[in-house]
Amino acid sequence: MRIQPNFLAVLNVSLFTATFLFGIAACNNQQDVTEADKSKDIAEVQNDTRFSDSAKASDATFMEDVALANMHEIAIGQLGKDRSKSPEVLMLSKMLIDDHTTALDNLKVLADKKNITLPVSTENNKDEAINKLVKQKTATFDQAFIDLNVQLHKEAIAKFMAADSTTGDADIKSYIADVLPNLKKHLEHAEQIQKGSK
Repeated sequence: MRIQPNFLAVLNVSLFTATFLFGIAACNNQQDVTEADKSKDIAEVQNDTRFSDSAKASDATFMEDVALANMHEIAIGQLGKDRSKSPEVLMLSKMLIDDHTTALDNLKVLADKKNITLPVSTENNKDEAINKLVKQKTATFDQAFIDLNVQLHKEAIAKFMAADSTTGDADIKSYIADVLPNLKKHLEHAEQIQKGSK
């Protein structure tokens, strides 16, 4: 049986289209893997396979959480800087951006020294509270911003103090000693604004 030229042309176009679509799908899958590499989940898996010792695994988890907390606080500070007109909120926002950027940079140096993988993006760990803050109207933004900062800094201080009492790593203790005063300063500043707004 002789195959018609039109049929061969259609078959060639179909094969080309299928190959092209498969290539696009493969590229999209690669992009998904790249995004996933940025998540805390991947950092956890890499650290879990690297550290069988429970103390080192606990230190790695603390550092993963601190990396995300710093990135969240930088994002919150940027939101405050962009959305608020209040001088007090703008001052706190600048403090958050500056201090948490420094804390994150120092954490990265420490993580390299300890061979600990940190998440490099918060994209896959979106905080519901931050998403709510983004949706706040102008009239309610400052109060929501301050309330969120009081809550997050109380949680961070508790986490840092708990880690300080459980870790045996002198470098991590030193990092905690450097960062904790700024966390307390941020909380105090936010609470002063909070009291003045009620």
